[in-house]
Amino acid sequence: MTLSSQCTHSTWHYDSNNNYLCVVSGRKTIHLLPPSESERLKPFPEGSLSSNHTTLKPKQGQKIRGTIILRASSGTGVFIPEGWWHRVTSRPGTVAINYWYEGIRKLLWNKNMTSYYFRTMIDYLVSLEVDRRFEKVSKTPEKYVQGPLLSFISGNTTLEDLIVLASTHKSKWRNSILELTPTGTALLKKKLDSYKSTEVEAVVADELSKNIIREKLEAFRNDCRLKVIESMGVLTRNTA
Repeated sequence: MTLSSQCTHSTWHYDSNNNYLCVVSGRKTIHLLPPSESERLKPFPEGSLSSNHTTLKPKQGQKIRGTIILRASSGTGVFIPEGWWHRVTSRPGTVAINYWYEGIRKLLWNKNMTSYYFRTMIDYLVSLEVDRRFEKVSKTPEKYVQGPLLSFISGNTTLEDLIVLASTHKSKWRNSILELTPTGTALLKKKLDSYKSTEVEAVVADELSKNIIREKLEAFRNDCRLKVIESMGVLTRNTA
């Protein structure tokens, strides 16, 4: 049970259990954001004493786009799911009861499965980051691809044109591959994926070109992976 003798404000944080917040008397205003907004709230690093709290100053956290605002008065309550970011304002004299109970977190506490859960989660988040980047870069492919490959990705030339280039102008084809950025390589791969594998094999027939493309695709995926990990705060360092 909590009693607010004066107006109180909590900072953004999340709890590791589900919480049913019931107001006995007075009034509370609850601001909510889903776990997916963690990057915007800049949490403390994992493993720190305040890893479930934001590093934002109170004024910085007051106006965040997309915030869900709920108000609870005497006899009403609000369900706050585990992992959901929230901050609460209480009026003077407010009395409330918090009922916490275990959610899915406890089910994941299996030391034999932890590595699998973590890797699966990262793989899924990386795939979302890849989709997000494709949506962004596909609007301006000229920033990442040049020459005949840009014409192909933009739809101005066909796969047959690319096959002719790869078979009759091998030096020009290889230079085009070498000049690709990792992002440009990912755009090329996505375009090629819309064709049959036998058709694509006619374009990327030599092992050197395959290896170059594979290395650049790996660099693209690795950059997406680092972005995901950074967004989770895993690589954040508290230097205070």
